[in-house]
Amino acid sequence: MMNWTHNGKEMLSHGDFTSDTVEGEDMKKCKKCRIEKDTRCFYRAKTNIDGMSGKCVVCTKGDNKNRFRTKKGVISRIYNSQLSVSRRRGHQLPSYTSRELYEWCMSTVEFHQIFNDWKSCGFRSELKPSIDRLDDYDGYHFGNIQILTWEENNQKNRDDTKSGKNKKKLKSIFQFNLDGDLIKMHDSIAIAGRETGANITHIVQNAQGNSNSCGGYLWRYTNDALAI
Repeated sequence: MMNWTHNGKEMLSHGDFTSDTVEGEDMKKCKKCRIEKDTRCFYRAKTNIDGMSGKCVVCTKGDNKNRFRTKKGVISRIYNSQLSVSRRRGHQLPSYTSRELYEWCMSTVEFHQIFNDWKSCGFRSELKPSIDRLDDYDGYHFGNIQILTWEENNQKNRDDTKSGKNKKKLKSIFQFNLDGDLIKMHDSIAIAGRETGANITHIVQNAQGNSNSCGGYLWRYTNDALAI
């Protein structure tokens, strides 16, 4: 829905406010676009006297979008993401500060090249600069990171998972003969299928108890023979 004006004042459209904006019917002028808007078009800001941010939601979102399309903004977002992921998973925090990461990125040719390509291609998400850990079982430190595009980083993660190099997202499957003797533990169902020629969908069905066997074997998610 588009904004419209009434008595020289711009009225509210649905895209201008969120649940985090200030409730009320008063009007306030945005310090950036200089348009007077409903107070619901402004984010809350406890540190301000009127309890509202100086810029409206639209201008704030625009500024944030532009800021994260700068080299400093990209690096800042990467670092904050590393902190968030490390804390959520209980891993060691990055060994460097935000400032140190910024200086490291700015000293590499790869970062500037990837950033410039991302910008020249209209900020396509798959070309955005990202930081990959060389060893996914090690933390974030300068000896274990490299700069890749988001697409390259994502593809590397898929390749490492497929090859078994990164087993964090894999679910092990146990292969038994028809007598219930354990033959082998496979790191994933996909790997088991490649090594035995068994259909991976049928392996899952058998592991769930929905078939008698698959490929001449019994398959289970546990190595307990009693589960056979």
